[in-house]
Amino acid sequence: MLDLGLPSFFRTAPCSTAEHREIFFSRRPTDQRAAQKVCADCPFLSECKDYLDTGEYGDYGVVAGMTPAERRRLKKGK
Repeated sequence: MLDLGLPSFFRTAPCSTAEHREIFFSRRPTDQRAAQKVCADCPFLSECKDYLDTGEYGDYGVVAGMTPAERRRLKKGK
């Protein structure tokens, strides 16, 4: 796996597996919902939410169970 400057927990998180990788970066609502289900059961969800709070993540893909649109709405609300 490429090291793109992501926190170390991403290396073993369920989203990093080949089985799930595509759904996390899809724009299709069905894939995004599937990715959110993976996040809901992820043992690293708390760490991922902390990472999301740093603002270092781009505006693409499902992160910490949130779609890009959900993250934009959250950011506007702050």
